[in-house]
Amino acid sequence: MIKRTIERPARALRTKATDRIKELEDEGADFNALQPYISGASNLKLIEKGDHEQGFGWAGQGVGLIQDIPTVKELIETIQSDCKRALTGDRPPAR
Repeated sequence: MIKRTIERPARALRTKATDRIKELEDEGADFNALQPYISGASNLKLIEKGDHEQGFGWAGQGVGLIQDIPTVKELIETIQSDCKRALTGDRPPAR
């Protein structure tokens, strides 16, 4: 969560930029101090250029549920396996 100190809390992916925003907020930064870090230009650094050092990207709370990033092949195999288990009434293994 970033932008709490300016009463506009929002979820963002954790990057070096959001870590810096949190540090500034912990120090009591106001909007003027945060503005260069929370601007649309800063957002574009991550979403358009992949710059995790200086950019940030918005995220929903579901991002916290991500435990792994499988390949497409692994994902399809897992979906197929889970579907077969559901059809036979077997319980899927814990992930």
